[in-house]
Amino acid sequence: MKKIIYIVLGILVFVAVALFGLLQYTKSFSPFVEAKFNEGNLDIKVAYCQPKKKGREIFGKLVPYSQVWRTGANASTTITFAQDTQVGNKKVPKGEYSLFTIPEKDKWTIIINKTVGDWGAFSYKEANDLMRVEVPATTTNTVVEMFTISFQKAGKGVDMWLKWDKTAVAVNMQ
Repeated sequence: MKKIIYIVLGILVFVAVALFGLLQYTKSFSPFVEAKFNEGNLDIKVAYCQPKKKGREIFGKLVPYSQVWRTGANASTTITFAQDTQVGNKKVPKGEYSLFTIPEKDKWTIIINKTVGDWGAFSYKEANDLMRVEVPATTTNTVVEMFTISFQKAGKGVDMWLKWDKTAVAVNMQ
């Protein structure tokens, strides 16, 4: 009986080490970064992994149109509001959420979802959406190699920019 317990424990340790190694290996291709904005009455943090273009066609191919996207790589992107915030025209209570998107050629749907900690968008459930807002997508002349989320002050608030390949999307927050 002890022998069986040791074998099972050995297998569990091996699987845990292998999963940890796999997570570290995939993160090396899409590094973890944070985008932060803290000014006035806004304190926002986005934590995500940055996939690279690597010569691939991104939107409409690697990231299909009309489907929920994790908005980055690896684990779902998280967004944390230190205060109640208006995202587009919707109110979001302070807290930590997942940030998903549905890319289209000319517009994106920005999704703030109450479930945090999932891997990708595989277990995404629309029923857990806190809010959705549509924003226009623009085509740029410059290629952005690594998916990037950044903040730019805009009037009373800030625009959160999502850029990759030749696509740029801005979401206003106040």
